[in-house]
Amino acid sequence: MKAAEKTLVVRQRSRGFPAPGTSFGSYRLVSLIGQGGIGLVYLAEHVRLKRRVALKILKSELASSPEMVARFFGEARAVNEIAHENIVQITDFIEGDGSVPNHYIMEYLEGATLHETLEAEHLSIDRVLAIGAQIACALNAVHAKRIIHRDLKPDNVFLVADGRRADFVKLLDFGAAKLTESMRPGDPITKAGVLVGTPQYMSPEQILGDPVDHRTDLYALGAVLFEMAAGRPVFLEDDLERILLRHVNEDPLRPSRASVRSGSIPRALDELILECLQKVPEARPASAAEVHHRLERMLEARKRRRAVPAIATACAAAAVLVALIPSEPVPPPIALEPIVLRSIERPKVTAALVAGTESAPPPGKASRKILRGTKKRKRRGPLSKGALNDR
Repeated sequence: MKAAEKTLVVRQRSRGFPAPGTSFGSYRLVSLIGQGGIGLVYLAEHVRLKRRVALKILKSELASSPEMVARFFGEARAVNEIAHENIVQITDFIEGDGSVPNHYIMEYLEGATLHETLEAEHLSIDRVLAIGAQIACALNAVHAKRIIHRDLKPDNVFLVADGRRADFVKLLDFGAAKLTESMRPGDPITKAGVLVGTPQYMSPEQILGDPVDHRTDLYALGAVLFEMAAGRPVFLEDDLERILLRHVNEDPLRPSRASVRSGSIPRALDELILECLQKVPEARPASAAEVHHRLERMLEARKRRRAVPAIATACAAAAVLVALIPSEPVPPPIALEPIVLRSIERPKVTAALVAGTESAPPPGKASRKILRGTKKRKRRGPLSKGALNDR
């Protein structure tokens, strides 16, 4: 089976599953592709339209419990309320009548879960930031509807292989989702002895049965980010009880110190993960929107740092190309004839010229000089009427 055709890996098969080929209304079961705590997921096909969907069925052993039925259909209602691109779409749900079990219809996704991806490879820091930012964006939409997921983990994060965008996130499995306004101490599911959530990703308040809010999802997001960045879970334990106790009582290592992968983890990411994993909810980031913004900012900063040497390399390559282009010969300078400036002899101003006995020079600078000369003579003193008559 190709990676693009994989969905959820089924590690354990139970008895009593509906067989492939079974009809559910307009849909026919093709194959079992996954199972969760309360349901089984099949690849199904519309009989007439041949459209592929994912069909989730409530497990038969839980169908007699009104509480589990309510939780099963609560998932469908919660997802429909959110309607976000990073959350799996549910298009229909059908309550069983005895002949057909309770089930609902989801979009069929091709790709792999984050859990499968982490088992196969270590993620680059860029992929950690991009995937984490999308998860935070989805959680922000969830919390905006006053819903908390309560079971965020790599198995419930699906990376779609659609050819348009790498690692496009779809958040799955809202079976443990709950309206925040209905969360109270002594939650009926917890009180009945069912621990809601997955130990490796549960917040201390969730483990202790205390009231929880949207910040319990931020703790789980911190645990998921830790695992993506460090290549291992927050606490390495096989015993579930010890894992729960360590989440309540023990501070985690810095991801950069706990890492089993090559390459360094940025300090800003280190700090954000530790903030999410704080024991006291008030010490965690205020919202999923804040986590999303900080992860996006880290990713953009890394892209900008890579762009600077890339531009320098491009400029150097352009300079080499210019140097290789043969240059045309420069034409010789044009010889210009020297310009000879000749002085022009100005006529002398004489008394005869002033008296008008000599011919006047052509108009020009000389004539202007004459006029200036006569003006100077006028300034020598006032003339009497007698003097004017003599002239």
